[in-house]
Amino acid sequence: MKTFRLSLILLALTVGSARADSGDSCAEAVNINQGTHEAPKAPYWYQFTMPETGKGLMISSVGLTTTDTYLKVYDACNGNLLATSDDYTYGQSQVIIYSLSKDDVVYIEWADNYSAAGFRWKLELIEVSPGDDCTLPVTAYEGTNVIPENAGTHFWYEFTMPRSDAKMTVSTSANTYIQLFTNTCSELIELNSGTAELTVYDVSEGESIFIRWELYEGGNFPWNLLVEDVIPGESCSSPLLATVGNNIYQGETLTTYWYEYTMPSADSKMVISTHVESYVSVYRGVDCLIPNIINSGYMNLSVTDILQGETVRIFWQVYDNVQLSWTLDIQELEPGELCTTAVTALEGTNTVSAVPYYWYEFTMPAENSKIVITSEGNAGVYAFSNDCSNAEYLNSGYGGLILLEVSAGEKMLLLWDNYDAIQFDWQLSVEQIAPGDNCQHPHEISAGTHEFTHSPHWYVYTVPEADKEIVITSVGYTSEDTYLVVLTECNGSIIQQSDDFEDTQQSQLSLTNFDAGDNIYILWSDYYTRNGFSWNLSLHDIAKISLSNPTLTQTVAKGEAGSISLDISNPGKADLDYHIGQSLGLSFT
Repeated sequence: MKTFRLSLILLALTVGSARADSGDSCAEAVNINQGTHEAPKAPYWYQFTMPETGKGLMISSVGLTTTDTYLKVYDACNGNLLATSDDYTYGQSQVIIYSLSKDDVVYIEWADNYSAAGFRWKLELIEVSPGDDCTLPVTAYEGTNVIPENAGTHFWYEFTMPRSDAKMTVSTSANTYIQLFTNTCSELIELNSGTAELTVYDVSEGESIFIRWELYEGGNFPWNLLVEDVIPGESCSSPLLATVGNNIYQGETLTTYWYEYTMPSADSKMVISTHVESYVSVYRGVDCLIPNIINSGYMNLSVTDILQGETVRIFWQVYDNVQLSWTLDIQELEPGELCTTAVTALEGTNTVSAVPYYWYEFTMPAENSKIVITSEGNAGVYAFSNDCSNAEYLNSGYGGLILLEVSAGEKMLLLWDNYDAIQFDWQLSVEQIAPGDNCQHPHEISAGTHEFTHSPHWYVYTVPEADKEIVITSVGYTSEDTYLVVLTECNGSIIQQSDDFEDTQQSQLSLTNFDAGDNIYILWSDYYTRNGFSWNLSLHDIAKISLSNPTLTQTVAKGEAGSISLDISNPGKADLDYHIGQSLGLSFT
């Protein structure tokens, strides 16, 4: 294959000749005052010392440049990131920092991933008002509050929760976006966000809640804050007690429901079902601030890995305004439902039970062989090596897969993700590795049409002559979903890849710049099929256009398609014109 090293050499010379100037790093940051500044290049560093307390520090390139800029502000070299901005408006950046005091030093890094060009920007101190920042919030009260008319693009409130075992609701009819936080301004934890009406639960007495308003149409509108008792089952900290059998909520209609349940026996699973349109999740532990999800599902769920005596939380999100009714059943685990109770897979036919997940183990009986797994079930299969405590992922596929390079005596774990949770059969066979199974044993081919029986499948093609276009395609040769990868060598670098070419499920690539004798490795595969199919490799001349021979003509017969590959050797810029003799469709790349 032709290789080009000139650009790499030039890059190395450029990097090697770089000289450290003032502003090139944080340690050499340029000391500046307020005003407009000219960054000579990007990235570039500055430092600024606050002259007084009680002002906001605004750093901005907005309106001063058309260059795409990226801004970061730190409290020290290798220190904490105070603010960052990218594409604040039309590619420029802007931040306002409110929490600085007199003599605080900030380090400013101006940069851009796509340009090293310099640009203008400004730094100035601005007046701040209560509500401008989390560190300067306005105190909120129960009842009606009013966003002031002079509020900017956002406004902050702080509310102290007066009691525990209560919920706080914020509501408004204004066009705005609301965020509710807890913790501290430097480490905010979002509790809820959205529009119109938001509620937070499980907040302790005396805890601060920060309320941020995103103001799309300015201020001067009222909003309401309401603290109410929590309805049993409405929050994680006040769950209802779930029981085996039917669980019917008798209170007022809610959108979320919390239950608590303690697993009564070992080697059992929890089976949850409902006819109400809803989404259910099961969380391990009783710490509402640190949820640890076990599993979740739409209307129905089976949870297998709960220990005897362990308490879990069950959370329901109901879509429609209806009361929740659901069923809880505790059933014995079947062999295979847990990795630790994996069933031994046999060569031949095996059966997956009507459960969401089912584990098998299999020991490879022979060297230089492959494991072939097939099934018509609506399920995915995942293969792991080692045992349950240190399983390592190997491969996966929909309905089956082929496992290569497995040594004799090596134990495999196979997990079926049974999408429909219905019983189905699958087949396992151990076969000799054949040409095309892996890149170490590829089919050696020449130009023409080829066919194989199963995927993935490997080929190697030796380019017969230089300056040719190689077209590899399955378009028009199969209805299978195909995926094509071309590599420089076995397990080498990917040259090109193709999936769903021109809105088909097939693949096609056009390759050039090869020398005679170059090898290319071709992999045909797809996650959703193991079927084989036909495909074609063809070799085409590359038409050349130059100043001495600037015209190329091609005649296309009726009912056929025409394709021309061009090698345009004109130096610099030039116009490429085309003329079609009749009104025909044109696809131009």
